[in-house]
Amino acid sequence: GRSTNAVTLSTIEAVDGVSRQQRERFRTYENWEASLAHHDALLASDVRYEAAADRWTNWREYLALVAPIYATDPRYPHLIASIVERYQLDRWDHLVVEVSTQD
Repeated sequence: GRSTNAVTLSTIEAVDGVSRQQRERFRTYENWEASLAHHDALLASDVRYEAAADRWTNWREYLALVAPIYATDPRYPHLIASIVERYQLDRWDHLVVEVSTQD
């Protein structure tokens, strides 16, 4: 069922190519660890993101598949990519892929 741990906030969503402000419900968490765990579980198990699962080793391809489902802003993939590049958040990705794919 729906979580009772939530807050309703104003957000800007793109609907039919037009940005508009609307009120949406957002889940709240006891701490950031619980938030990250839920986010990870969502991306790993939600059927909406299934097509991206086999692209996990390439963040750009993964983002291109996940972004249109995850966010309504058509600029979202570009915004996320600029953050990853600016702070070099992908600099250790190759190590994670190497360790994860070892027998």
